[in-house]
Amino acid sequence: MVAEARRIRNQQRSDAATVLQRAIRTFLLRRRARNIVRELLEVQQRAEEMKRWASTLVQSYWRRRQAHHRVREERKIQRTRWKQLVDTYNQHGAGYGAPFFYNQVNGEIRWRLPRDLLSLTVRPTCAQCETPDSASFECSTCSEFFCDHCDVVVHGGGKRRLHNKRKLFDFYGRRRDYGDGEFPSIWPSEILQDAARGYDFEKLVPRDSYQDMLWEISRFVPVSTGNWDDELAAAKAAEAATSPAVALAFATMLSESASAKPNNTSTIDTDSDGLGRPSGPKHHLLYREQDFDENGVSLWESFYDYGQEEYRYYHRISKRVVTQLPGQAQQ
Repeated sequence: MVAEARRIRNQQRSDAATVLQRAIRTFLLRRRARNIVRELLEVQQRAEEMKRWASTLVQSYWRRRQAHHRVREERKIQRTRWKQLVDTYNQHGAGYGAPFFYNQVNGEIRWRLPRDLLSLTVRPTCAQCETPDSASFECSTCSEFFCDHCDVVVHGGGKRRLHNKRKLFDFYGRRRDYGDGEFPSIWPSEILQDAARGYDFEKLVPRDSYQDMLWEISRFVPVSTGNWDDELAAAKAAEAATSPAVALAFATMLSESASAKPNNTSTIDTDSDGLGRPSGPKHHLLYREQDFDENGVSLWESFYDYGQEEYRYYHRISKRVVTQLPGQAQQ
């Protein structure tokens, strides 16, 4: 009986241990599964964040590129090059010999000074305080110019508040462009322009000072405004491309008769076209660099390029990087 009771107790202990082990293994498996799921979710979240960051980066670069193109186009649109001409055959309907301003960039025609030329004129004097170069308003009713302070004093109250006036400059201090307007004009700035010219746009006939005006037009230098940097850069590049040095360099590079000498000395070879070209190493002429200094020490140094996973060479003066030394590349 005692042995049977001991056997039954051991069996119960074994069953209880099996149940505990099964429960613990189930708990550990569930915890591991939760950790794996959490890690997968974190990886997925990081991937989504990386995708969002990459898309935002690409969009920002694209917007910046489009913005650069837009700014370049706007600068091209804002370019002007004004010159004075005379309508000899009345092609524009303002009379024979009428003077006008012509924009060589977009072909615009103006009978009065455009904004770019108005900005070069002297700022009017205030008629109230007589301060030079201070006028900010013009009044067609008073036919006078006023600065900011005097405009408030003169037109700040009473019936003068109803006077017809306008600003000469915008918020950024640039001269306002109101177009050609009408002839005759009611604004003092346009009246002064018309009086100073040798042509009457109201009667469409020349004045007594017409010959003087023609003489001034003949001496008028075209005025260019706006950003012309890219045009200047293109002109310089074209000039460099057609320069004798660059032409000689590329002719030497393409010439089959040019060969390197063992002692790095250059001689003059004459091709079939009659042009003398140095027969030394081509990179000496193209990059204006030498292989050795005055002491005979090589100017090329080797370094390990981890991106290309190979040893390469760079020139200590020109900083040019090559895979093979120029002497080895020619052999």
